[in-house]
Amino acid sequence: MSSCRGLIRSARPRQKPTSTFTPAPTVARSSNPRTARSPPPPTFDPTSLRARFIPFQSPHKTAGRAKMSWNKVLEDYARLKKPERELPPGVFVAATRRTTTIFDGFEKAKFHLLILPREPFELEGGSTLSGPALSSLSQLLKSPYALQVLKELQSQAEEVKDMIRDEMEKEYGWSWGVQAGFHAVESMRHVHLHVISTDFLSPKLKNKKHWNSFHPTLGYFLHLSDVIAAVEASKNPLVRALSGSASLSRLN
Repeated sequence: MSSCRGLIRSARPRQKPTSTFTPAPTVARSSNPRTARSPPPPTFDPTSLRARFIPFQSPHKTAGRAKMSWNKVLEDYARLKKPERELPPGVFVAATRRTTTIFDGFEKAKFHLLILPREPFELEGGSTLSGPALSSLSQLLKSPYALQVLKELQSQAEEVKDMIRDEMEKEYGWSWGVQAGFHAVESMRHVHLHVISTDFLSPKLKNKKHWNSFHPTLGYFLHLSDVIAAVEASKNPLVRALSGSASLSRLN
């Protein structure tokens, strides 16, 4: 092969090479990294949701050091004025005027996020809702403003579902079910809406209680759409679910 290349070269008349290369204009580089030019940021976060995830870290502090107040960590998050700055990237997902979306620190599926109503919650007309009314779903349902909060959570849940489906398509090439709802028996203070993929593949899904609490038809997982429909019909969606809560708590 090398001899053939030599023959081809010798058969061609020698010509003085001419350059068609046009050098790019020189751009002055600043020695100051703050003023140096940099490429524009991407319009989306290229890091996958699951790669960004880290376990919960409570911002609640006592005696000058961080303290994990387990059952009120969501309440801490909901009260942050600037969650996009105060929460680690591996906890924070998104924020609106009325909601904060975070990763569930104990995910029970490949994609598992929580949407929290921010506290104080801004109501229509300029007033706010805070305190006991946002401490749990059962307390929220006693409030005359329950529907406003639920509708806001529903609006954000649709965006989060789209975000999850987009991640599914990018990572796996297809998408599957995503459900949004509440636990009838909550383990943490503050209203929180679960948005979770229905694969339920996670090393943290360890026992029957975990599985049943997210099962779509057993009644312990209250679908957001059903809760809203019940409130609109002046019914309490927790009555039937709570009647079976004792049996759920005995599972392990």
